[in-house]
Amino acid sequence: MEPERTCPKCSYRTTLPVADLCPVCSVPLVLQERTWVPTRRAPRTVLHSPVNGRLDGRIGATILDLSILGARVEHGEPLRQGWRYILAVPLREGALPIHLPLRIVWSRAERTEQRLGKAELIYQSGVEFQGLAAEDQQALAAFLGGLGGTCPGPLPATVASPRD
Repeated sequence: MEPERTCPKCSYRTTLPVADLCPVCSVPLVLQERTWVPTRRAPRTVLHSPVNGRLDGRIGATILDLSILGARVEHGEPLRQGWRYILAVPLREGALPIHLPLRIVWSRAERTEQRLGKAELIYQSGVEFQGLAAEDQQALAAFLGGLGGTCPGPLPATVASPRD
């Protein structure tokens, strides 16, 4: 298998061995191994059981992996990089959904699936949470800790202010 090449300007990715220039912006592609950084801002937990939610109440989305800062979601409609949505997702069976404001960081067609005799594209997107309410941050951190993920340090809303 060929190594992945990435455009440092627009993040276009390919594994084609003949691709030297980005077809989107004509910048030379760089081998992924040279640009990959082994640390993440927040540890990510891969979800073994699907967690289903809705983007803006209309687009079905399945969370594939999750961190305190963002997620990778799978969906059936194309989403544009930079657009903002609200992901409503119940973290526990029978619980009310929490609402996670997010921004699409990247999105791409991942594969096709046959549904009702018709091929449909399945997309994946990387999302970054923005402006989470304190109670939603706490619920997300508790959910991640309960999955065996790494629970982050104390959230700003949970730290008691020092007394004089």
